[in-house]
Order: sequence, then structure tokens, then C-alpha cells
Amino acid sequence: MRRLLLKAALGLLATAGPALLCAAEPAGDWPAFARDFIQADGRVIDHEAEAISTSEGQAYALFFALVAGDRARFETVLRWAEDNLAQGRLEDRAMAWKWGRDDQGQWRVLDANAASDADLWMAYTLYEAARRWQVPAWRLKADAMQAHVARDLVTRVGSRATLLPGPEGFSLPGGGVRVNPSYLPLFVLRGLAREAPQGPWRSLAEGLPEMLAASPAKVAPDWLHVAPASGYSLAADFPVGSYDAIRVYLWAGMTHPDDPARETVLRALAGMKACVDAQGRVAERIDATRGTCTGTADAGFSWAVLPFLMARDDLAQAQRARAAAATSPVGKRYYPRSLEQFAAGWMAGRFRFAADGRLLLAEDSECER
Repeated sequence: MRRLLLKAALGLLATAGPALLCAAEPAGDWPAFARDFIQADGRVIDHEAEAISTSEGQAYALFFALVAGDRARFETVLRWAEDNLAQGRLEDRAMAWKWGRDDQGQWRVLDANAASDADLWMAYTLYEAARRWQVPAWRLKADAMQAHVARDLVTRVGSRATLLPGPEGFSLPGGGVRVNPSYLPLFVLRGLAREAPQGPWRSLAEGLPEMLAASPAKVAPDWLHVAPASGYSLAADFPVGSYDAIRVYLWAGMTHPDDPARETVLRALAGMKACVDAQGRVAERIDATRGTCTGTADAGFSWAVLPFLMARDDLAQAQRARAAAATSPVGKRYYPRSLEQFAAGWMAGRFRFAADGRLLLAEDSECER
């Protein structure tokens, strides 16, 4: 399966274009991902973190099931998330981000704080699934989810629309907040703006280039601070890009070439390309102030930067990252496998995002063969 995906990737590396291919097998080996991480009841398990489940995990799996055309699994993943993370009503509340076994051995919500990116990914995916499978009830859920994120988790800091990572724990003195750039894929924001034009999604998309320009080293940090007067700055306690920030490159690489913010975003992330050029590999950590690259990342990072390197026409380095990804299996590790699932599916041409955020699937198009 990996050889088939990598063969398809080589074709894309030759063109670095947005074409959809007709992949011979499910993107990113969906059956293996589902077998390794999803219970029969739809719970997505992080085996490395005491078998917890997260709202992010449920949202990503929902998207992967949609891309694979696996409606049965889609429905079980959605049902589990709604029943266990949203008290049975996604329309009424953000999902709790963490569910698992407590000190008394009871399985329950362990942290009721929300992770706003999970709710946005799930709302986006529900809109797309409602359109694809003609299920109006899913559109109603998506409408409600994006609306309560807009109401409860989008705020203004000075003149800037800002997405809070969650309801609690992200306020700073003086009216500022702590933000996570990886929570804002451009194509998700575009898709939400198309479906809910009255929401703040266009403003958030337009503000992303300024957010990413905060790093002097032109890399994505895991966390930023934003203040009413001074705007964005690196988080002094962690001015580093690592396990959160790696997704920023993945999202940027998968953004359609006609998105008006794409080129500005790619330029703001040029430090990653410089790091890969210098070291011939993807670093685990990049200092967002000096650009110092340290540590050797796992294969999930290599998968994540492939679309970004292709978007920058850095085909030689993309080939090296592809080789690193192919020779370092990530096994039953939820997060690296999720990064692989996104990147391998995109590279194999199983899905694309249109400039307006619509999800495009290979089986619905005139595919290259």
C-alpha cells in the first residue's frame, strides 16, 4: 500500500499541481487506520496516551471516513463523539476535548474544556458530508457547531478577530490571549465562510498571514500571544515550533493555489524549507526567534511537510522527506498516523480543497489515470 501511495506521490512531485488522481486504494490506507485506532462503537483511541480519546481524534477520523466514502464508520464516529463528548447534543455545546479512564477506573470526560479546532473540523466535515450524502440533519448540526464556536470562542483583540483555543485558560493580562496557529487551516475557514457567511471565518482567514508573520525566523510556532495594541508576538515561555506547529505546514501545503492568502502564508513559513535544506531532514523543534533546528522528527513530521515542500517547488527535498517517511513506519501512534493519513491521501490525489474550501474527491472528478 505504501509503495502504491509513494508511486502516486512521485507523479505529483513531478508536477506539484492540484490535480486529482484516481488512487488505486483508499487514501492513506484507511482500513488499516480504522483497524488500529477506531473501536467498533466509533471511539478513536490514542494508544500512547493511556488509551484516551480526544475531540481532535474524533474530528480527524470523521474527515478520513468521509474521504474514504465509509458512511457506516462515519456515523459511528460521529455518534460516539456526540454521545460522549457533547452530552448527546452537538448542537448545544462544544465537545469536551479529553475522555478516558479516571483514577477510580471509570471511563468518562476527563477535561471538559474544548479544543476549538476539533469543533471547526467537525463542523466543516459535517457540511461536506451533508452535501455529499444528502443528510440535512448533519448540516443543521454543522450550522449549530460553527455558530457556538463563533459565539463562544471567537473574540476580538484590538482590531483582530481571534480564535481562542478553548473557553478556559487562554486569557492574558491586559486583554490579550494565547493562540495556536495550527487551529486555523485556511481551507476549513474558507469552507465555513462559504456555508455561514455571517460568521467570523473570512476575518480569521484574512488575519492568518499577519499571525504567521510574528516569527522572525519565518517558521510556525506552537503558540503565539496577541495583545490589543501590539498585535502578535512569540510566546515567551515557548517560542518554539514543534508538535502543534507541524500541522501549519501541512495545512498550507494542501491549500489551493488560487486561495488569495496562500502565497503570503507560504512565504511566512520559509524557515522550514531553509531548515530542511540545511539539515536534509525535518527537525523536531525549530526556534521561532533564531531559526535553530534541533532533534530528528518522526516520520509523521516528514509526511506533514511533503505538501508544503511540493507547494514551494522544493522537489529534491520533498523526495528526501518522502524517503524518510517511507522508511520509518509510525506504527500504532495516533498523531503521526493522522499526519500521514492527511498527507498520503492528499498526495495520492484522493482529495483536494477548492479555493472556496469545498472538499473535492477523486471519485467525483475526471481523474488522471
